[in-house]
Amino acid sequence: MALNFKAGVFLFLLTQIQLTHSIEPSGFHCDLYQHLDEKKNCSVNKQANYLIGFGYYFCNKFGPLMEKWTDRDPKTVWSFEVRRCLQRALLDHTNKYPQSSCAEIQDFAFDSHRGCYVEAGFCQLSLSDQKKILEGLTDIKILKKFNTIKQQGLDVFGDCYLQPLVDVTDAVKKTSILSILQRRRLPYRKKEIKPIVYPHVNRFNYRKTNFSLRNFLLSIGWR
Repeated sequence: MALNFKAGVFLFLLTQIQLTHSIEPSGFHCDLYQHLDEKKNCSVNKQANYLIGFGYYFCNKFGPLMEKWTDRDPKTVWSFEVRRCLQRALLDHTNKYPQSSCAEIQDFAFDSHRGCYVEAGFCQLSLSDQKKILEGLTDIKILKKFNTIKQQGLDVFGDCYLQPLVDVTDAVKKTSILSILQRRRLPYRKKEIKPIVYPHVNRFNYRKTNFSLRNFLLSIGWR
């Protein structure tokens, strides 16, 4: 009896651990997508099957890629961070809006891609690493099915390569405007410097005094 009770407790704890594992965002696995799909049953909706048809599918494509790269490879670090970021955003949204439809979840999920890619450091990767990631994750059939991701890719490209140019241009413009304003300021008027007058010196006129070395010596009795 005691053995059965202990076995029951163990199985209950194991089940709780598995459930907790499945709903926690992670950079190592993709169980969250399956867990949400079981709750929403979105996989039967061909028009909004993001959870399994896109999220879970591409999340699992990271696995073989990460196995090829070393743990410290920037591509591995980015892959880990972006997987966790996307899952975290998805879980936070479904917790905040539990009544969200599959279409609403899909729209939100696609909107989160741009921020997660950039936040995870995609722009800081080398062009070679960016190319390897895109080549490893590209699936023409899936991308044709989900047209929204094309715009997300263009947005990420803009954040990485166009936005810095815009920032530099704005900085140059601000500097130019500042220099123009400085050049158009009223001309600097140099203050007239008046000589300092010391009354006690001006009153001492050497020409009007009878002071001389001879008189001084005579006054002290020098002969």
